Amino acid sequence: DGELGGRPVAAVFSSYDALDTYQPRGLNALTVSGMELFPWLVDQKVGSVLINPGNAPRGELYANELLMLRDGIRRMMH
Repeated sequence: DGELGGRPVAAVFSSYDALDTYQPRGLNALTVSGMELFPWLVDQKVGSVLINPGNAPRGELYANELLMLRDGIRRMMH
C-alpha cells in the first residue's frame, strides 16, 4: 500500500500462505485470474504491483510492464 509517482501501488500474492504471511489487516483481498487482474490494474492507473511483499519469491511490476501484460492478454483474446 502506497504510491509511486502519485499513482497507487497494489500487491498481489501467489498463494494464500503468502497473503497470510503479509497479514493484510484492514485491507481488502480477493481472488482473480491474471486475465482479469492486469487489465483492471491498468484501468486503475496503478504505478506498480508488488509481488509477494515480505515473502519469497518476490518482485515488482511497473506501469509499463502492466501495459505489456494487458496488451498481450488482449491479443490472446482476439
